[in-house]
Amino acid sequence: MSATDPGEDRDFWVGWQASWDRQQARALPDREERFSVLLSLIGAIAGDYPPRVLDLACGCASISSRVLKRFPSASVVAADLDPVLLRIAEGVFQGDDRVRLAEIDLRREDWAASLPLSEYDAVVSATALHWLAPERLAAVYAAAAGLLRVGGLLANADQMPLVETPALDLAAASLSPPPGRAGEEWHEWWQRVEHTPRFASLLEERGRRFGGVLHPDEFTPSAAWHIETLTSGGFSEAGVVWRRGGAAVVAALR
Repeated sequence: MSATDPGEDRDFWVGWQASWDRQQARALPDREERFSVLLSLIGAIAGDYPPRVLDLACGCASISSRVLKRFPSASVVAADLDPVLLRIAEGVFQGDDRVRLAEIDLRREDWAASLPLSEYDAVVSATALHWLAPERLAAVYAAAAGLLRVGGLLANADQMPLVETPALDLAAASLSPPPGRAGEEWHEWWQRVEHTPRFASLLEERGRRFGGVLHPDEFTPSAAWHIETLTSGGFSEAGVVWRRGGAAVVAALR
């Protein structure tokens, strides 16, 4: 941790999380709407009880920040593999015992064993799981079912095109808002990280973890694929609860 004033140090990390949010919103103008859907789903299954939430493939833990704003008594586990993004999340939540961070590699079969809690009310993810190969995503869904209490929720917000109806998918693209102009491009944000000395050792570790290849080809199947995979992986029901153009939120109940 930095030797600077704790308040100033936290401001540094909060600023990086905010700039991550801006560059993500530039590419995904309806990002906050997707988050709002996830939060509403968490509220629906939690009722009057403080939810236990797993923010899966959390990045800078943007969802975790919004969960705690909406549900101040929640307990959140924010889990990812990227050391740069996890360090930003650590700085944002330093001193906040409602949040625990976990380094996990979803490419491994035993990733769930690294989590600090064994049971959750909700597992949520946004714009991240498409980097997994089909068989790994199916395995992650099945493992997530095992982490949820009976009646618990999984919700994944991602690109889920209408692949069975390609002409309709092209028409539906017009429903998505145009890309924003505020914030950096994704590559510009990472260039700024590379020029910030505080991230130097973390970038070296990032290179070791990913071996220069962070993601395989994107896997963006239809919502129907997600629903079938979830119901065959231990969930009692699954369906689309929100859609805008090629983006959708699929939710499933344990």
